Parts: sequence; C-alpha cells; structure tokens
Amino acid sequence: MPDIEYSLDVGIPGKAGFAKEWDLIHPASSNLWVELDLALSLGCALDRGEASIPYMYARLPQSRDVFATTMPGRPRVNLRAGPNTDSAVVALLDWDILTVIDEKDSAQFPVVYKAALESCYSCHKSVGRPYLRPQIPKTVPQTIVNLDPAATWPQ
Repeated sequence: MPDIEYSLDVGIPGKAGFAKEWDLIHPASSNLWVELDLALSLGCALDRGEASIPYMYARLPQSRDVFATTMPGRPRVNLRAGPNTDSAVVALLDWDILTVIDEKDSAQFPVVYKAALESCYSCHKSVGRPYLRPQIPKTVPQTIVNLDPAATWPQ
C-alpha cells in the first residue's frame, strides 16, 4: 500500500501521522468521515497514478499557486466585504477560482479580483466561448458574466 501525504506540517509523516491527525484510534468519532464526504463530493482527479481531492486543485491553470488559491465548494456562494456573516454581500460566486489575500489588505482585493476575472476570461476564450465576459458586479446579486456582444473587457 502506498504511503500518504496529508499535511505540509513537519509532524509525524505517512500513515501513522495521518491516523494520529484524524484520531483514528477512535474512528467512529473522527472528523475524517465528514471532511472526506465533503471532499469526495467535489470530485477526484487521477493523474499518472496520483489522486488529488478535490479535483479542482489538480486542474488549476499552472499560473495559479495552489496554496494561495481557493474555490467555493458549491454554486451561489456569497462573497462578503469582510470576514463575517454580517458584512455586505459584494458578489455571488459560482465555482470561481479565487486568490487568497490577507484580510487586512483591502486595497489588494480589487487588484486580485480583476486579475481573477481576466484569468476567467482567458479560459473562456481558450474553449471557444469569448462571448462569456466576466464583469465586476455593480449591484448584488449580479452575474459576473457579461453577455453583451459589444463588451471590450477583458481582452
């Protein structure tokens, strides 16, 4: 049976560390099953005999840093102005690829968000759907895809 990589932490490596991390001495009460159920619901990618769960991280564009990238685990997720549920909703996300930024760097958010939308559009063009143009939402809720054939951004 192959060994397992489960963490970037230097703790106990392999199967023994995995069992300790997930408290598999008490398997019935381990959080592993809830987390595994959620992760498996997002799919699995198999490349050269190596499985990646959830699949989306194996399918990210090579330009993306997997440690600074995240995606909502379901469609229609609220993106909020701040890190709490009382903050205003600024957009609804549908499987968008997101860059994680320091929550205190509010000046960086628009820059990263615009770059993410440009990356989305690049993908749309590469699969022959240049008419799917993301846009920066002006109101909530609003789709991030601009269907206007006269739209000029992103290029």
